[in-house]
Amino acid sequence: MSKLHIKTRATFSWGGDPRSNQLGFMEGDVIDILKVVNDSVYFGESQRTKLKGFFPSDYVDNEPIMDELNKTNNSSTPS
Repeated sequence: MSKLHIKTRATFSWGGDPRSNQLGFMEGDVIDILKVVNDSVYFGESQRTKLKGFFPSDYVDNEPIMDELNKTNNSSTPS
């Protein structure tokens, strides 16, 4: 699980479930990605609601996350 702090935008609304620590958000919300759990699940904080939780990666713009992960992986590789 990678620890991050990347801003991305929700491309779809997601209801989530606070009882299971899932973050709900609306399309267009800005979300701070704090951790990449795996390819399909992220942990983040909604800038609008300030709530934190897990959510499916398919509901946000993944390009900024992949760019940051690639930078992190490339910078930690010995040359």
